[in-house]
Amino acid sequence: MQTIALTRSIKVSTLDTQATVAVARNRPEWLAVTQLAKDLGGELRPGNVARELLGGLPQEVGRLAMSRCVELGLLEWVERLEIARLSSLGQESLRLGQVFVAEERLWRFYYCNDPLVLPGLVHVEPVFGADAESARHQQREMRKARKSAADQGRLVPALLERAIGHPVLRLVDGEGAAAFVVKSLAKTGFERESASLDLRVHWDEANPKPSLRLEGKMLAPPNSEREEDVAELRVNGPLPLGAMSHFSFQDLWERLVGLGNGIGPEAVQQCSERAGRLMAPQEFQSCPVAARKQFCRDLAIPAVPGGQLNGLGHFDPTTLRQVELAPSSEQEASLWADWLLRESIDRYLTRADVEALAHSIRSRFEFHSPVLPTPGQLLADALQRPADPLSRRLLAAFDLGIWS
Repeated sequence: MQTIALTRSIKVSTLDTQATVAVARNRPEWLAVTQLAKDLGGELRPGNVARELLGGLPQEVGRLAMSRCVELGLLEWVERLEIARLSSLGQESLRLGQVFVAEERLWRFYYCNDPLVLPGLVHVEPVFGADAESARHQQREMRKARKSAADQGRLVPALLERAIGHPVLRLVDGEGAAAFVVKSLAKTGFERESASLDLRVHWDEANPKPSLRLEGKMLAPPNSEREEDVAELRVNGPLPLGAMSHFSFQDLWERLVGLGNGIGPEAVQQCSERAGRLMAPQEFQSCPVAARKQFCRDLAIPAVPGGQLNGLGHFDPTTLRQVELAPSSEQEASLWADWLLRESIDRYLTRADVEALAHSIRSRFEFHSPVLPTPGQLLADALQRPADPLSRRLLAAFDLGIWS
C-alpha cells in the first residue's frame, strides 16, 4: 500500500491588538435553548422555551433566555422579542458542543499566509490577562514608550480582517478542544515574535481523505490568568482540507512520481491505467540495480515548486516507498529483460536451460513483450569473448558436447 508524506515549514507572524473575540466555552444552558430551536425546525418562541426548558415559568423569562442567545449569536431575531431562528454560528456551536462567548481585551493573533491554512488565522491568545479597560491602558502605555513614528504600530493585516466572523478550530492544547470567532478588530497593533510551524500531509492509499495537520511551538504572551507560567504554546491539530479536497490519492501520487522520475504525470497516469493499479514507468538506464531485479524502488521526490500542485503550495523533498515499476516502453522492456537474462546466468547452462530461463524472465513483464537474444545468439557472443565469465558458463556445456 502506497503512502504520501509531505511537509513544509510555514512562518507564523504575531500581532498584539485590541479585539473582541468569541471563545468557545462549555455553556450547556444556552446550548439547550439552541438545540430546542433546531428541534422545532429552526424557529423558536418565548412560550416554547418557558414550557420545554423552564418548567412552565412565564413567557417573559423565556424571552430573556432567547435575548441572551441572540446576544451570543446563537439565534437571530425574525420578529424582535417574539420569534427567533437558529443562526449559522448556533449550528456550529451545536456541532462543537460549546458556546461562543465574546471577550473584549488585548489579544495576540498568530497568523500566516499559506494556501492550506484558511482563513490564515492559526490562534488567538489573551495578553496580560487584562480586562478591556486595563488592556487599553496597557496599550496606551506601550505607545507612549515608543518614540519614533515607525514604532507607533502597524495596520492590522487584511488577512485578519477577512477572518472576522469565521469560526476557527483551536489547534493549541488538543484537537478541536475549543474554537473561536473574531468579532471585531482595532485598526492597528504591534508586531511580536514570529514562529515556524510544520504543515504535514499524510495520506494512505486505503484512506479516502488525507490527514492535514499543523505542528510545532509558538512563544506564548505573558498572561497572569494562567495557573502556570507557560512560555510556549504547543500546536498539534488538524486543518480543514481546503484545496486538498480537490485531489484524489492517485492524482497526487502520479504528480509526485512524475516529478521523481522526470517522465511526467501523463505517462505515469497511462502506466497506472494499463496496470489497473498504481505503477510508475521506468527507464532502464536510470533504474538502480536492486530495482531492476525487484521491479520496485524507493523513489526520491525533489522539492515541489509552489505552482506544481495546483494551489497546494510548495513542499520539501520526500520519498515514496516501494513504488512498483514497469518499463516505460517496449524498447526499454527489451533492454531490461536482456540485462536480467544475462544476470541470471550464474551457472553452467545448456540450450534448454537458457530457453527455460528466458521464458521465466519474459513472464515477469506483465504488460510488455520483450525481445530476448536466442540461445544461439548468446552462444555466438560467448565464442567471440571466451574469457568473459558469462561466456565460460555457456561454453562449458558446448565444449562437453551437451549444449544441445
